[in-house]
Amino acid sequence: MAWLKAGQASGGKFYEFTEVKNIYSKHGYVEVIIPSGKLTAKTVVIAAGSLTPDLLDQLKYQHSLFKKNIRLDVRKTTNSSVSHPAFIEEETGLYGRADIGSGLFYIGLPTNNARSSDQHSEAIYRHGLNQFNWVEDSVLQDSLESDDCYSDDGAGCVMALDEDKTIYLASGFSGGGFKIAPWVGYETARLIKQNEINNE
Repeated sequence: MAWLKAGQASGGKFYEFTEVKNIYSKHGYVEVIIPSGKLTAKTVVIAAGSLTPDLLDQLKYQHSLFKKNIRLDVRKTTNSSVSHPAFIEEETGLYGRADIGSGLFYIGLPTNNARSSDQHSEAIYRHGLNQFNWVEDSVLQDSLESDDCYSDDGAGCVMALDEDKTIYLASGFSGGGFKIAPWVGYETARLIKQNEINNE
């Protein structure tokens, strides 16, 4: 939301719930075809979250991104686990963070298939028990899930898609985009600025 507000403050426009039918690179600028007509810009960055792979397929760009469902559980604890720092466990991929305001703990485990199964909460619980004593007495409150954009190597992509370097991709961070969003924004802006300097 902060990036959106900053963009609008710099003169950008926000078109909510607008379907992109096509994107063309034309002689140093870009046309974005939408149902009501077209938008033009010097540069376009494709960062559409879980919709990115489908959009790239539609635009006929080669890529190694895919959509994957991620799920986490919200657990109520009876001890001081709410002071536990956010974590990602390297070996199993177990991750979580406390919500100090509510006293709840968000804990999840990567899904190993396209859609999460009904047994995923049980797997989260079992892996949590191996790591933290507080999990045993915690009570499941809710399960949350959404789709996200993953890449084959887990590193994500920040790159130009066309020869003119007017269409860029910033996606595929395998569920970790919120952690490296400042770098993604900076690197995307750096690549765009570098291309502008090279073309002066």
